[in-house]
Amino acid sequence: VEWVGDKLGSETVSRWGRNIQDACAETSKRTGQQKEYDSSTASEYQTQQMADILASFSLGLKSQAQTIEIYAKQTVERYFDSLTAAISGAMGDSTMVRSLISQKNIVVGNIDGKLRDVLAKRVSLTDSECSKILKMPAGRDKETAMNQFGHKVIQEGVNALSDSVSKSLDAVC
Repeated sequence: VEWVGDKLGSETVSRWGRNIQDACAETSKRTGQQKEYDSSTASEYQTQQMADILASFSLGLKSQAQTIEIYAKQTVERYFDSLTAAISGAMGDSTMVRSLISQKNIVVGNIDGKLRDVLAKRVSLTDSECSKILKMPAGRDKETAMNQFGHKVIQEGVNALSDSVSKSLDAVC
């Protein structure tokens, strides 16, 4: 996300990327400090503590994810508005223009929650890859593994958002 912001010349998007990286690093650090966690043998306290750490990751990124989704919606809306204005200028208020306006609403509606949902589902006690990391002994290796996992999940979320928009635009075309 930071790279996209840098390429677009948008300090706001770059800042979102840095905030996402900071949240990932903080969760990794906190996870790395925890002893091995196995859901089948953990106490209720241990489970709650680990769930809180993981939830803080998703909650910490919730506002950034929402902002990225809003930015994606605005970009799609600008694209469709430019397209419909060009077609309307050439053809007047045609069925095609009305169809594009409807399609814009569908594409924009498909953006909601794409990034946030991936973050919430993957960074959880029920995710097998996350559970494997939580079973590691406390230390630098666990912190590194969690950091890599966090970045992977963020990338999966961004890809899910991108794929959703791309598929919707392909359907419109």
